[in-house]
Amino acid sequence: MKLNNLQRKTISLIVLVSFVALLHLWTTPAPAATKAGNSKTTMAQNNSSGPGFIEEESPKSHVKKKEKKSKLWLILAAAGVVGIGLAVYFLFIKKKSTDTNTDLPGGTGQVKVTLQWYNCADLDLWVADPCGATIYYDFPSATCQGKLGDLDIDSNAGCYNLNCSTPAENIYWVTAPSGTYTVVVNYYSSCSGTGSTSYLLTTIVDGKLSTYSGSINPDETKMVTTFSR
Repeated sequence: MKLNNLQRKTISLIVLVSFVALLHLWTTPAPAATKAGNSKTTMAQNNSSGPGFIEEESPKSHVKKKEKKSKLWLILAAAGVVGIGLAVYFLFIKKKSTDTNTDLPGGTGQVKVTLQWYNCADLDLWVADPCGATIYYDFPSATCQGKLGDLDIDSNAGCYNLNCSTPAENIYWVTAPSGTYTVVVNYYSSCSGTGSTSYLLTTIVDGKLSTYSGSINPDETKMVTTFSR
């Protein structure tokens, strides 16, 4: 679930209000203790009887008021902690686990297939669409059911312009055809002498993210997964 701007603003407001409440609690001195036996007097004017009278509050009554104030501060503190906790959860933990585009390079849409690895090898991503056309480096786009699929990232192609830290390949459909897709990884070249290579394949199909990890050897072609929509 990706947070929209309104949700982010709402959560940011919760964090701000919670922080201010906790800051106020931290900087406000506690109510002064009352010695046993002391009493507080208040003047009240009785309009019907004429003369004023002195109403005396008992020490027990004052202690009860102090207890209520203490409980109020505890409630405010607890609310602040809960608010900040929820904000952190939704902004960072929840977002990271459900935002299907997080840290994935390339275009995105109803179907997105991304291959990532971490050395100088030239791996290739092949995806066969429901019409039977395979999108890959030599055929980087295809139309099926009137919907275009496109290879928009092709790292280390032909061992030129090597990216040895974050290479990737990405094939996606903004609007995707219905049917079955087949995903293949090919080890095209070891380039700088790289041997067996570990990879991470990620598919996003109508918002559902799946990952597949494995390793592949030079000149090997491996069928990784199929999916339907």
